[in-house]
Amino acid sequence: MALGLLPVVTVSAALFPRVGLFRTIAWADTVYLALSGLWLFLNGLCGRYTNGANDNGSGSALALALARRAAQGELPAARLMFVFTGSEETGNRGMLHFLRRFTRAFPAARPFFVNLDNLGRGIPRYLEGEGMLGYTRYDARLIGLARELSAARGERVMAQRNLLLPTDAVVAARAGYPAITFIATDSKGQIPDYHWHTDVPANLDRSLLEFMEEYLIEYLRRLLAAHTDS
Repeated sequence: MALGLLPVVTVSAALFPRVGLFRTIAWADTVYLALSGLWLFLNGLCGRYTNGANDNGSGSALALALARRAAQGELPAARLMFVFTGSEETGNRGMLHFLRRFTRAFPAARPFFVNLDNLGRGIPRYLEGEGMLGYTRYDARLIGLARELSAARGERVMAQRNLLLPTDAVVAARAGYPAITFIATDSKGQIPDYHWHTDVPANLDRSLLEFMEEYLIEYLRRLLAAHTDS
């Protein structure tokens, strides 16, 4: 937003020199970008490597565990695809690419998308929707099933309306597919160890991962059974 705003207010200040607000915004924007550039420079010099155990090694590990159990026959017969996307935080490019390929290969398919993201530590949650500028609500059926299963398991998986940054599921939802994201955050709604050098396997909550594996296998079992019946 700052990069896009700077040329707009600079040109506006040149065209309307008597409107001091444009110059004020331009200077504030310039200072913000300069400080951001300095911060990135310092991180390049002395920043530490981020392991990514929670973001998103945890979601990938859970997806692999569910794939293994599906292969062992623990889920109703259905066509399942386990997708591991990249470039989420540069515009959800991995998910966008997959959807383009998917719609060309399976133009008549109407799948459900269950997204697993940062589930290694904190309070497990299901998102009711997402969006920074425009809000996209997730599928009511998927939300209802998440709520029903959570109630059966002591309300441990909680509802959350939105996140600041979008996950891959919102791409599928905006394309018209039923979708939902499961994610874990702390009591303030923040992702633990997010993009920090402390995001290592030692800081993951193994009991949470085990709980979510059982929760999700039952979630998929009920979802697939209902989908088959309908």
